[in-house]
Amino acid sequence: MGSVAEKTLGQIHETNILMNSSMYETMEAVQETKELIQEINKELEELHEETTENFQKNKKELQKEIKQLENNVKSEISESTNQSITIICNRITALEKSTTDYYKENKKSYVKIEEQNKQQRQDLHNSFTAQKKLLIENDTVIHKRLSVLEDKQLEISDKLVELDKALTATNEKIIHNSEALTAKVNEQTMQLMKSQKKWFIFVVVLVFFGYLL
Repeated sequence: MGSVAEKTLGQIHETNILMNSSMYETMEAVQETKELIQEINKELEELHEETTENFQKNKKELQKEIKQLENNVKSEISESTNQSITIICNRITALEKSTTDYYKENKKSYVKIEEQNKQQRQDLHNSFTAQKKLLIENDTVIHKRLSVLEDKQLEISDKLVELDKALTATNEKIIHNSEALTAKVNEQTMQLMKSQKKWFIFVVVLVFFGYLL
């Protein structure tokens, strides 16, 4: 019995030793992991600082290059613009000279053409004035004729209304007379039929009496 208990206690002691050893190893692994994480964070911070410095440096260099490029472009544009302006000014001067020479050479023709144009404008103005006057006169005549036509239309409309009333009255009278005539004819027909019936009876009676006699 005693040996079994001692054996059991020995096993428990060994188990505790193993557990303590495993916990110690786990703690060491955790500590190593923390140190590794700290080292990685430090490297990341150094990398961030280095990247930031490089970015700022490259940014300044790029801004400098852009500024230089802008200056070069402005200089080229200014030079090209000045050249273009010079060319345009020369062309304008040549064109003005050519125009002046042409005007001097053709001044007489221009004056003559201007006089002809002036006369044509005057003729057109006179023609337009005459046409306008004629249109006004025609418009006045047309308005008068339209006024007369409107009066005649009103007169005709009144006459048509009176004629319609007369026709309506005549139709009513014809219908009334027709009905009266029809009634009279029917009455005369009935009387004639009655008279014929009486004569027929009278003839029959005469024949009958003649036969008896």
